[in-house]
Amino acid sequence: MMHLRRASVPQLSEDFARWREDSMTKLVFKALGMAARAQKDEWDAASWGGGVVRGPELERMLMELRVRADCYAALEALSVTDLMSWLGIEPDDE
Repeated sequence: MMHLRRASVPQLSEDFARWREDSMTKLVFKALGMAARAQKDEWDAASWGGGVVRGPELERMLMELRVRADCYAALEALSVTDLMSWLGIEPDDE
């Protein structure tokens, strides 16, 4: 497991850009975008039509769908800066 506390921002940025351009990475991020949209569509259907779920169960389901959609969208929009922040990596400006 890699333990980074400091890292070269230009090098990580270059590596991240190459990784984002990889064909398999593009497929994964496309799937994340599709998953986010599917959660939003399900949220729309549940909130508009209501279906058989009502009351607190409906509120809980809508909240879960919203959180999933937000998570998928955040991952789809992931930047090298976000990644470094999440991992607690400080830029090495030397």
